[in-house]
Amino acid sequence: MGVHRKSPEEEGLLSALIALFCVYEEPLSGYGVRSRLKDWNVQEYLSVSPATIYRSLGRMEEQGLLSSRTEKNGRYPASRVYKVTATGRKRYRELMKNVGAFRRGPHPLMPLIGLGSFLPVAQRVRLARDWSASSRAALEELRQRLRNKTPGDVYGKPFAEWLMLDHEAARLQADIRWLDKYIRLMEAGKA
Repeated sequence: MGVHRKSPEEEGLLSALIALFCVYEEPLSGYGVRSRLKDWNVQEYLSVSPATIYRSLGRMEEQGLLSSRTEKNGRYPASRVYKVTATGRKRYRELMKNVGAFRRGPHPLMPLIGLGSFLPVAQRVRLARDWSASSRAALEELRQRLRNKTPGDVYGKPFAEWLMLDHEAARLQADIRWLDKYIRLMEAGKA
């Protein structure tokens, strides 16, 4: 399955989230962030261009979410190294909640839950419950669309449309089951 195409706004929010995640524990240069994303094979799940990451780092520094200093590393040219600020940590938590809220298609569930690993367990449980509630609402909407036999020819919805809606509903059901299990594990102190 290919990576879903995001709007510039979605890509900007997601790149901010990813960049904040990368520099959350230790300061990194833009190249360091790109290297980390490559090492983690993030591009398999989320399409974020290097230019978007660099723009995001600069924009977040202007917003006070990151601070930076110029650092010389041996014979390599000096580079700007970014460190997350207290305001950036707060923004990270907000982004996790907003970007992580279920929307059909744009973001795979697993990487977003992984990016939430720095949040306290109680916040992760709330976030997972929010995802679950949003997923259940989206599932009900899909079920209503599947029950609605119009528009379509005499036999109801065209097969391709029915197949895509049914597939999406099955994926949502799997996400909900997984989220319920994840919540139970977190509440038991096992995740």
